[in-house]
Formats: sequence, structure tokens, C-alpha cells
Amino acid sequence: MHMTKISAAPAIGTPVLRTHNFAIGYIAEAREATGNSHTIGAGGLVKESHHVLIAWQSGGFSDAPLSIVAPWIESAQRAEIDPILNAPELLARARVQQSADVDSARAKRDADEL
Repeated sequence: MHMTKISAAPAIGTPVLRTHNFAIGYIAEAREATGNSHTIGAGGLVKESHHVLIAWQSGGFSDAPLSIVAPWIESAQRAEIDPILNAPELLARARVQQSADVDSARAKRDADEL
């Protein structure tokens, strides 16, 4: 499979598709990589240019280097998934849900300890 090197920050709302579980998400934030971070993959050692936050349609979010996300962006392009405009809101909802899940787990743990 031919992989195009993506080194510029992807636009907010760019779709991603993780094909192993058919998860669809959207780039909600992109930031320049700090320091001297690298990722080792099929293409060898790659210096990271950006990190992105992905908001998943199913809920939740992921923070990953662009070199990991680039194949997911290409998969979404091949699947002709359209970009969205509300990716930051999708991320905000996922963060609220994560916080509620953590609070619920703490409450359950505290109740179990009594």
C-alpha cells in the first residue's frame, strides 16, 4: 500500500477512518510537536511534525502523532467520508462524557469500599 507523507497540520474537521474497527473520527485539534519526538513504524524512524486530537463519532477521543494518524486520513479519503465543521464540539462532548465516566467509576469504587 502506498502511503503519502503528510507533514502539514490537517484541517480541523478532517475525517479519519481506523479500518481495523471501522471507527470514524474527525481531527478536532492539531498542534506542532514539541521537542525531538520520533515514531518508529513501517516507514522507519519518523520525526513528528504534529500531534492531533481525534474526536470519535462513537464518543471518546484520542491524542496521536500525525505519522500514526496519516494512514487513517488516507483511509477516510478513499472511503469518501466528508469533513465536518463541528469537530471541536464533538471533542467537547467526548471530554464531558469522559469526566462523567470517571466520576461514576469513583462513586462506584467509593460505594464498594463502604
